[in-house]
Order: sequence, then structure tokens, then C-alpha cells
Amino acid sequence: MFTLFNIKNSYQRGKAFFLYWKLYAAILFISAALPLSTAKAGFCQTGETEKLRCEQAFNLLKEILSPLSKKDEKKQQPVKLQKLLPEDDVSLQKKPFKLVDGETLYIPFPTPKPKEAAPKKVNTLPTSEKKFPLGVDTVVTGGLFRNCVEPEMVSDKDVQRHKDLLSQKKFCIAEKHIRENGRIWKIITIRNLEKKNGPFFIVPHDNENSGFDAGVYGLDRHGGKLVFLETGERRSLKGQDPNRNFGYKKSLVKSCRHQEKPSPRFTKAILKGHKKKQSVIALHSNFDGWSGNGGKGTISIKRKMKNTYPFLSAINKNNRFQDEDTLIVIASKKRAFEDRKVARKVVYFTKMVGVNILVEHVSDKNNDCSLSNHVILNNLGDYYNIEVQTGDVETHKRLVDAVAHYSQ
Repeated sequence: MFTLFNIKNSYQRGKAFFLYWKLYAAILFISAALPLSTAKAGFCQTGETEKLRCEQAFNLLKEILSPLSKKDEKKQQPVKLQKLLPEDDVSLQKKPFKLVDGETLYIPFPTPKPKEAAPKKVNTLPTSEKKFPLGVDTVVTGGLFRNCVEPEMVSDKDVQRHKDLLSQKKFCIAEKHIRENGRIWKIITIRNLEKKNGPFFIVPHDNENSGFDAGVYGLDRHGGKLVFLETGERRSLKGQDPNRNFGYKKSLVKSCRHQEKPSPRFTKAILKGHKKKQSVIALHSNFDGWSGNGGKGTISIKRKMKNTYPFLSAINKNNRFQDEDTLIVIASKKRAFEDRKVARKVVYFTKMVGVNILVEHVSDKNNDCSLSNHVILNNLGDYYNIEVQTGDVETHKRLVDAVAHYSQ
């Protein structure tokens, strides 16, 4: 039986395949009329290697012929080409059977048997909403978000600061690792199982702790979902700012100067579970002031920035809402007051809440691959970015209440 041997030229290769199929048909014909043991004795040659290959071929014939003997059996599935000899057989690996041109000859192998019927469903909580005790490996490192783990199983320092609150049964913590563009992104999500229809909170920067504290507060009080990243308490990961890393295709992110390459896996993982038209509330913090007026930060309602329109608080009170570092960024495809919906937001937050508002004009031309640009350009819903001075957690929480109340 010739399953693996040397072939000198294309003519001989074609002739070999013709002879092979002729022999294969003969085996099928004889096997249908005689017991397989008799056919095996007549065709198997001597030699350990030849005997092994021959036995494997007859084992395959058993799988092929057994269903054909049943009258009501469905039509046989098309066969795939797979290696005949097992790769883990050390004795055969020492003397590989290869062709002259470096190729390996394959023989037909039947497709795997159909999977058994799934077991009957049991009336229990879905796996994604169960909490598993400490010590059970439930962290997913490549697939979907699964299981609800205890806070003690998450190494993130921010989670550990709130482990008493997050240990409640209504919270579901999950973790996923994404490998893309030479980086491994560690993405953690927390869901409120009792209030699933709340906002979509996100904390892009791991070094902005007040944003995480306000996010946990908002998740507990208003429900929804909180997404954040673990980057070792640093703003970026290997030089890539996560808030400049949103985009699926190269053609859509060509204007992004601060994104190394398109990141479809990162973008999809961050926004997984987001419902269309669900409000996205990003939580950020910044240093006092900005470099242009003697401060250390980069965001200020007093700083002139391209494609933005500032609106100062209409309430003249000496509190944290009127501070230049406290503001809410609202993103829109239209310029300020060209969209009535945006105009209503500006009036409400500046006059009723008394906080500064910065309207960001977003377009394909000025896309910077930030979360705000991605949400608006893809029509995913309303976007709010709450900015406060570093450490001002109480102001962050009050603004979370104001935005969550308005958006729901």
C-alpha cells in the first residue's frame, strides 16, 4: 500500500494518484463483500511501518463503511485531507516520509463525527452571572468575558480599594486580556446586575483614581456598566494612550497622529456590551490649571483649543463647579448651537447645574481616535466626559449624578 513515498516528477505523481484511487476503490469493493479482517490480510504487506499505515487505513474504512450499512443513514459528509500518520509518533518522526520536492502525500480522512446533542438546560443562573469563590480560575485571556469573579481575584489596586462594596452579589466583575499591536491590554468590567439599564461608564486612564472612584459610585447608584484598564497605574501602555486608540480600519484613522496602528480588537473589547444609544460617560481628572496660565494640567475651560467651544457656568458661586479644571465635555458632529439637542444640554448644565461646558466639534477630518470621536462618528449614542481636578472625588460624584440624571 503506497501512502507515502518519493515521487520524481509530475507525470509519476499523477500516475501514483490514479493507482492509489484504483486501489482504494478495490478495497472498498472487497470490504463491502468480505469481512474487514479478510480484506486486511490480503492487502497488508509486511514491515512495521507498512503494517502501521495499513492498520490505520482499515480503521478509517471501518468508520466509512459502518454508516453506509444502515438504511436510514444520512448521506456521508464530504471528506477532508488530513495526515495519515500521527505527528506524536516519535519512531516515525525520526524517519519522515517526504516527497522529493519537500511536500508530503496525504490520504482522504473522513470528517469528525457530529457532536452529541447538548444536555438539557437546568434552571440556574447564567454562567456570566455566577460568582465563583477565590481560587477558581475564571479569568479569560482571549475569548469572551465570562463568569463573575470575587474582587480578591483581581490584582488591580483600584478594585482592591473598593473590594468591600464590590463583594456584593449585585456586582459582576470580569477580566479580559487583548493582545494587539505588540501590547497586551488588560480590560476589566463591572456590571450592576440589579440595574442593567444604566449608563456606560468608562475610565480610560489607570492613573486617574478619582475617575475610578466616581465610576464605582455611579455604577452602584445608577447601574449600568463600568469599564477600565489596568496599565500599572500609568496613563499609557508602551507609549500608546488608550484614549487615542479607538478605530477599526486604517482608512478611518489616517488623521490620528497619536495612534500607532488601527486597533479593532481593543475597540471592540472596550465597547463590548454597549447598547446603541446608551449614554457613554467617560471619567477623567487633570492637574491644576494648564501650562499657559502657570498650571500643570492640559485641560481647562479657559484654554483655547481647536474645534472646541467653551461655555462658562452661568451660576456665579465660589464652589468647585466653577473651577477652571471642572467641566463637562459634550461631543457633537455639529458646531455649537447648530444642534438643538446640544444647545439644550449647554443651557441645562450651565444654568441649572452650574458647571462649565466644553462642546467638541467632531468630524472625519479631525478625528483623533479618542473615545469621544469614535462614539459620535459611529452614532453609538450621547457622549459626556466629566473632568475634575486630580483628587476632587466629591465633585466627580456630584457631576456623575447630574449627568446620569439628565441622560436617563
